[in-house]
Amino acid sequence: THGEVGVGRGFQDLLEISSLLDPLFPDSRFHPHLTVGRVKGKAENLEFLEKYRKETFASFSVSSFWLVRSYLEPKGSRYERVREFPL
Repeated sequence: THGEVGVGRGFQDLLEISSLLDPLFPDSRFHPHLTVGRVKGKAENLEFLEKYRKETFASFSVSSFWLVRSYLEPKGSRYERVREFPL
């Protein structure tokens, strides 16, 4: 299940970054995306998110982001930081 995050300043920059990344990964299994947070599993967590989906809980600034490679393994996902991009 995916949620939504509002982006204030920098939205156009995110679109530009995405358009630059897309051609670098022609493999259709790769889907560039921005993960801000995760909620695993329990139905009550998903119900909470749905109930409060229009609420603002936090606001923060970002000074950099990481390109992260994920590996799907039998024990669960493993993540490797590939490169940091300062903003």
